[in-house]
Formats: sequence, structure tokens, C-alpha cells
Amino acid sequence: MTRVEVDISCPRGDFALRLAFGAESGEVTSVFGRSGSGKTTLLLALAGHLRARGKIRVGDEVWLDSEKDIDLPPHRRAVGWVSQESDLFGHLDVRGNLLFGQIRLPVAERVLGLDEVARDLGLQGLLDRRVAGLSGGERQRVALGRALLRAPHLLLLDEPLAALDGESRAILVERLDELRERFAWPVLLVSHSIREVARLADRMLLMREGSIEASGTASELLTSFAVDRLAGEDSGAVLEAALAAQEDDGLSRLDTGAGPILVRRLDRPIGTRLRLQILASDVSLATGPVTNDSVLNSLAGRVEAVEILSEGAAVVRVRCGEKGPAILARITRRSLARLGLTVGSPVEARVKAVSVLD
Repeated sequence: MTRVEVDISCPRGDFALRLAFGAESGEVTSVFGRSGSGKTTLLLALAGHLRARGKIRVGDEVWLDSEKDIDLPPHRRAVGWVSQESDLFGHLDVRGNLLFGQIRLPVAERVLGLDEVARDLGLQGLLDRRVAGLSGGERQRVALGRALLRAPHLLLLDEPLAALDGESRAILVERLDELRERFAWPVLLVSHSIREVARLADRMLLMREGSIEASGTASELLTSFAVDRLAGEDSGAVLEAALAAQEDDGLSRLDTGAGPILVRRLDRPIGTRLRLQILASDVSLATGPVTNDSVLNSLAGRVEAVEILSEGAAVVRVRCGEKGPAILARITRRSLARLGLTVGSPVEARVKAVSVLD
């Protein structure tokens, strides 16, 4: 198991990165925040491309310890790096780009082979192609393959899906999820996409002006008002679910910590684990049972917090059950006043739409 421990400072002109956190083996930690908050600077410092002071420990390896005058250069840090631009070598074909990840790696440390990576990433038919003729999705798969062949102890992903179309993005997300589970690497993911964070992340670091404003599980931070303010219309909750039953009328029933949820039939085995996203804009609130509308899913809970927005709207965080997950509802301030909602008020969260992310 590889745990990452970071406690660093990195001054850059008028900007300074100062933060401490840990990341666990097999988990994806999303690094989230506004542009200029220090997300990419953090990845560059971890990879050794920017000088930093403090401590970086990855498993049993010390990459940085300023007190002991330890500062490993980038080529000695077992980092797999994938950026938005893919950064492939134009003078090499796909095979050459992939193998570049193993050039300095001793044979005994090579845990993956070219054929295996090419198969897993669907690159078998592209090995002799020049990278200039590849699509965006193909280039990113090559960049990911090159990173994997380095046998990384830490995988750094800097907006790796931002330039891809929907189909290419879905393919790469699926590959990333499979590889994360298979090799149990710690992964740091920089992304502006709440859907990507909701799909992949186990934990989140919310950054602001070079520091960590908040950290915790993705499910908790995605329902925080700090993330809601950044996400806008994409804000919402993520629920872990299990496929519990197939209903006779073409629906599937999912069990979640917030209560049962019905969705269109999913052709998957009973017991399949899933991840759901419920947007705040797809949740309305009621102070009692509603039986005469078309909404199928209603989750009982209590108002945990309210934030008033300047545009005449409000965001309400509802805690489902005693210790269940929270969900967000974006409603008008008039509705908030009409319902008389305050912290502690019992409510029914009426869920109009659910996205299955897995």
C-alpha cells in the first residue's frame, strides 16, 4: 500500500503554495478550485519540476525533506503524468512514445509490458502510427499508457479529459477507473468538471489562493456550499448505490444511504455497485408527502444548512436520515419563505432526475 504525505511550501513571485495533506493508495483525490488557485503548481511541485520546501513522502520513499537536504530530481520520482495537452514526442511513433516511459526504469521494476498496456487502452492497431495523425482521444490514451509503463507510485492527472469529445472522454474515464482499481495507485486529479469529479473521485481538496480551503470525502465536499459556488448549475450530490431489484414496470430499484431510488431499468446483476449524481437543480422540496405528481423519488430528511444567493435563489442542504448522505436543492427565496424552512425543518426532497455515473 502506498500512502502519500505532503507538507510543502512553494513560493512563486507574488504567489505562494502552502499546504499539507495525505492521499491513500487506490484512491482518486480531486484537486478542485478556481483558475489560479495553485492546482497545477501542486502537481508540478510533487513531480519535482518546481522547487519546494518541506516534506513529500510516497510509501517508503522520501522525495523531499528539506531538513535532511533531500530533493529527488524528476527522473527519480516514480510519477506518471498526464496533462491536457498529452505532450507526446512528434518524432516518435506510438510505440516509441509508449516505451519512452520505461527508458530509465530497471527491468526488475517494470510491472507492465507494452503489449498489455496497448491492449488495455485499445492501442494495438496504432503502434506504428505517427502521433500527429491521432485523434485527441487516441493521444490521451497514448499519454496515459506512457505514464503507466513508468510503473508510477503516484499518478498525476492535470485536466486529462478537458479537450476530448464525449465518447473519447467516456472511454478514458472507464479505463482510468479500471486501472485505478487494478493497481491501487494513489491518483491526484485536477479537473474543472464536476461530473468527472463525481464519477472518479473518492476524496477532494478544495484549493484557494495556494492553500487548502477544505478537504474530505467527495460525497461530503460536493454538497458543501464552497463547492456549490464554484460549480454553479452543475452542483449536486453523489450517492453510492447498489442495484437491489428489477421492478415489473421497467424500473430498477437502487438502495442508497439516503433511501431507495428508482431509475430506468439497468441491465446489470443484482448487487452491482453504482455511483449516482443528483443535481441541485433537479431537487424540489416539500414539507409533507406529495402523491399527485409524476416524481417517483422522494427522500426524507432535515434541513442542515441554507445559503442565500444574490440572484433571488437559495441552496438548501438536506441530510437524509440520521447519519445518511446530504443532497442539495436549489430553490427560489420565495419558495424558501413560503415553506418556512429553517435549519432542522423536516422535508421531503423530491428528486426529478438521477444520473447513473457508472
